Amino acid sequence: MKGLWGCLGNKRVISDYDATAAIYDERYEVEQRTKIGFLTSRLRPGRGSLVIDVGCGTGILLEGLKGGPHCVGLDPSIGMLREAKRKGCAADVVLADAMHLPIRSGVADYVFSVSVLQLLDEPPAGAKEMIRILKSGGWVGVSALLKSFTGEGLKAHFGIEDCEAYESETMKDAFIIAQKR
Repeated sequence: MKGLWGCLGNKRVISDYDATAAIYDERYEVEQRTKIGFLTSRLRPGRGSLVIDVGCGTGILLEGLKGGPHCVGLDPSIGMLREAKRKGCAADVVLADAMHLPIRSGVADYVFSVSVLQLLDEPPAGAKEMIRILKSGGWVGVSALLKSFTGEGLKAHFGIEDCEAYESETMKDAFIIAQKR
């Protein structure tokens, strides 16, 4: 069975996200905000920077950055993107596939992706796409479920030498923070 993304991914899984979009925040907002807080406390995009959120869901990360950088959220679930807009998300949101990001190479100052990589058919290909769209000197902050990745395993997918890897049993995620040279 295909994962969430890859040519807009597994239709059943995306359909499940579409169907539960209206209650997603009720179920996962606290957990997601904790993970996002971990990443954004280490990476602080400033005014004028371009931030891409791969797997933006209902726009939780994007909400926390409003008024600063220019943000673009990408997700394969139209229901999640609609929910982000319904909540007042000011960022641009785009129906997109993480395996083939519709972003030019080398334009993003920051790429975030929270709890998405484990859903991909080919996590290394998704990681490669995130790195591709980063500018030289740009930063990537990613989390993935700890049951799927260790910090070092996650780090290996991104192939960046200067990369910090973390694991949190409390948050149930592995994290990386890296700068593209």
